[in-house]
Amino acid sequence: MRCIPTALAVTERDRRIGESIEISAITHDDPVAVTACAAYNEIAAALVRGDDPERAVAAGLATARRLGSTPVAAAIAQGQDLVPALMAAAGAIPFADQASGYVLDSLSLGDPLAVDGGAAVRRGVHRGRRGTGRPA
Repeated sequence: MRCIPTALAVTERDRRIGESIEISAITHDDPVAVTACAAYNEIAAALVRGDDPERAVAAGLATARRLGSTPVAAAIAQGQDLVPALMAAAGAIPFADQASGYVLDSLSLGDPLAVDGGAAVRRGVHRGRRGTGRPA
């Protein structure tokens, strides 16, 4: 995401959220997507400052709620219930649009991957496409 440098460089929360919104609005013509980017950036900023992953996800959820976005808060909450290892092993994608790049899907998927350090993705890639051993 284009706004990630803001998560890395801006330490003041309100300024970081404001800049994340401004940057995201350039490419996202959807207030939900813009808010999702701001929440995502707060998760990234928390991880950069050394917060544990659960606390980082909580920062993103607090941002979504503070900005009044029920869909973004719901996407983050959904992510807290996902089990990437099971998704990777089964080839299951629990999103109507098959995680085709919609920002809320990305946000949902990012939560558990942040918490487990991406181990589930590595396991899924190593396992291959549906257990065939070929790359996924």
